[in-house]
Amino acid sequence: MDEKWFKARNITRKKPFLEKAPVLVLVFADNKAPYYIQSTWIAIGYFLLALGEKGLTTVTYTPSKIRWFNEFFNIPQNYVLQVILPIGKPATDSYKKQPRKN
Repeated sequence: MDEKWFKARNITRKKPFLEKAPVLVLVFADNKAPYYIQSTWIAIGYFLLALGEKGLTTVTYTPSKIRWFNEFFNIPQNYVLQVILPIGKPATDSYKKQPRKN
């Protein structure tokens, strides 16, 4: 894509939310398991709900180049990075927890 397209949408290579978060959770999936993508993302969904229950927030971030994570963390190649979750407290008070229905 054209560099102008990214600039017009304020998209840069910098990811300050990864640097500022007190905790980063990397989620890998075993590509030898049946339905590994679906199973992993269902688990991620439950994890996101649990974070919200504790008053924490995150954003799902999937980098485009993921294979170097395996080498860096010494993880077998059949495990594929699915997402990085920067976890922390909401930056503003505008985040309001909605009460659950009975």
